[in-house]
Amino acid sequence: MTVSASIRAAARSAYRDLLRASASTFAGDAPIQKAFRIHMRTDTLALDAVARNDAGQVEERIQLAKDLGSTLRKNVVQARRVETASGEEAWRLRITEETEIGDNSSIKDPPLIQSSRRARKIEQDGTTHPGNAALPSAPVPRNFSALKKAHKQRKIPELHEKDLEESFVRGSGPGGQSINKTENNVQLLHKPTGIRLDKLYNPGLSKGELQRAKQNERERQRRKKAKKKAKASGGLPTRPDRPPIVMSAQNPSLYTLATIVKRLEAVASRFEDLEDTRREIRRQSTSTVTSFADAQPAIAPSPPSAPPAIVVQTVVQIPPSVQAFDAIVVEVKLKPLVELTAAFAPQVLIEQVDLFAQAIQVLRDLLLKAAACKKPDRQGFEKLLNPLQASIEAVTRAKEANRKEREWFNHITVVAEGAVCVGWVTVEPKPAQYITDIKESTMYYSNKILKEFKDKDPRHIEWVRAFLSFLDEMKRYIGENHPTGVVWNPSGVHLSEYKASSSADPPPPPPPPPPPPPPNAPPAPAPAAGGVAAVFAELNRGDEVTKGLRKVDKSEMTHKNPALRAGNVVPANPGLGATKKPIKPAKPAALMGKKPSKFALEGNKWLIEYQEDQPALEVTDVGINQTVNLFGCKNTTVIIKGKVNAVTLINCTKTAILVESVISSVSITKSASFQLQITGTAPTIQVDSTDSGQIYLSKACLGVEITTAKCSAINVSLPVEGEEDGIFQEQAVPEMLKSVVENGRLVTSVVEHVG
Repeated sequence: MTVSASIRAAARSAYRDLLRASASTFAGDAPIQKAFRIHMRTDTLALDAVARNDAGQVEERIQLAKDLGSTLRKNVVQARRVETASGEEAWRLRITEETEIGDNSSIKDPPLIQSSRRARKIEQDGTTHPGNAALPSAPVPRNFSALKKAHKQRKIPELHEKDLEESFVRGSGPGGQSINKTENNVQLLHKPTGIRLDKLYNPGLSKGELQRAKQNERERQRRKKAKKKAKASGGLPTRPDRPPIVMSAQNPSLYTLATIVKRLEAVASRFEDLEDTRREIRRQSTSTVTSFADAQPAIAPSPPSAPPAIVVQTVVQIPPSVQAFDAIVVEVKLKPLVELTAAFAPQVLIEQVDLFAQAIQVLRDLLLKAAACKKPDRQGFEKLLNPLQASIEAVTRAKEANRKEREWFNHITVVAEGAVCVGWVTVEPKPAQYITDIKESTMYYSNKILKEFKDKDPRHIEWVRAFLSFLDEMKRYIGENHPTGVVWNPSGVHLSEYKASSSADPPPPPPPPPPPPPPNAPPAPAPAAGGVAAVFAELNRGDEVTKGLRKVDKSEMTHKNPALRAGNVVPANPGLGATKKPIKPAKPAALMGKKPSKFALEGNKWLIEYQEDQPALEVTDVGINQTVNLFGCKNTTVIIKGKVNAVTLINCTKTAILVESVISSVSITKSASFQLQITGTAPTIQVDSTDSGQIYLSKACLGVEITTAKCSAINVSLPVEGEEDGIFQEQAVPEMLKSVVENGRLVTSVVEHVG
């Protein structure tokens, strides 16, 4: 019978716990501590070669080690002989937070455990078994039902202020010099029972509280500078600073069955509108011909003249990128958000959401112009952004005017913070990341709404998720249609011409009918009374129909000029754009197969794969021959306790690692927005093909070698000399290199910018 790896790990854990308990109990008494450890190792917990492979005996030793550790912590107290101020000898007891206060009755006189149903029934009835006459009258309950009953029947004693003695002393624990200079430990003594409470620390003096206060102040200053910068640039921010990594952000499902049905309904409705438009054009064309044929006898009773050409209205085709904007953003997300707001929100929020919808409409008009026009110069583009800037300022003014709405101010702030998402048209080359930054800036107030109305009104929760889903759909639209910025039409018209054609007066009336034929011409056949007969009469004119057409020159033939085909637009008719092949819709993320997460030890490798939204994933009991491999994790924090051989991070996003010590190296590959903190030592850190990362080093790890390749925005935080732990100074890893040729060799150096 062999012992499994889990039992061996439990044995090591129990033995370490026993050693810690002995170190705490026999602190300052090295001979006793050494003798106790030798006795445990050679006698009490010793097993021969045969017994070490017996799982039963090993588990017994594990339980014995746990019981010994518990007894050392609770029931063994260290005493030292001291001399009082009056000269008398006394004993000073070393009481810890785990020491059992009282007479240790649980270990000196444990009650007997009843072993029969009759005995347990007698105990529940309150009678005494004749065989246990020596038992105390009120035995300590040993099972859950008795404990639950005793808990309900307990009597809480009354505390009087005269029985309490309060004292202030210097404590221990985190806090640095503040602990040694201030009396931050409050001790309370209950005189009748002798119970002493000595773990009451004054809040706000610990090292963790100070670090959090400093971090909050830095975040407040960063938001203040970003707001001033946005105000100075005229209301359209270029790109805010990247916020810190948020580990517990929860994204709602973007593609549900109801969403897919709504999108299909929107597409079907658009097809119906197109078909109705075609029918209306055909009906107007037929009515024009019919009315002209009916009016001919009244105008000219003499031989009729040639009927005019059929007037057909031209329908401007919406570009595919604008159609995708309507289908993905407006129809599926914006309209449901407006309807949901109107269903339960007050008038102030409804008006602000309407202003937000108007800003989206202004953005649509800008995209429509970009699809038909060439890219303008800087002045023309700034003039084009004026309506967009005015719409953002309108949403912001609505927020400032309704600060008294305490219950709805978080909703109003979410809309105001998210309204600047339309400014992605000014960002290059990654506008989609700008939407991500805007969404993260709204998460603070969104989480407030989710927390406040969690158990009150689910409509508020649905409203927040609808707004965040709108931003996600906007990001997806940008990634599919404008991945590097607004796409303009290189063969389109100039922006001023587009404005002139769109804002000009209505088109002039059709030209008058042609003059009547000469007198010697043979009379034309009389047209039909009207309807379809008039159309066939025009077709039966023969060569007269094509007499006005001209011959196409070879320079205008697309099949003989590849340059015309590449331009997508025929020069003879520049107003009409060529049809674009529809883009195959991508499979929604909710319908894609999600790979299962994994957290297991296989051999000497810890495999942590596809973990998402894990705020504190601990890896304990690691060995120096083990490696920790992370792959495909997202929004996850991994804490590695102990010294490991190596740590590898591949294809992860917003993943943080806290490790004590590494023997060989830490390797990070294709893992954006990572965070790495080393509290011990590590010889090498390798970063490859990664954008945005933060590395925190300890004082013992300043000799590390950091190697980067194809990376950007990598910062290293070094501890400040002379300051307490937790104070870092951030320094950037160089990204720009300069290479020169010296003596026939290529010499590369780092470019430093001063000023």
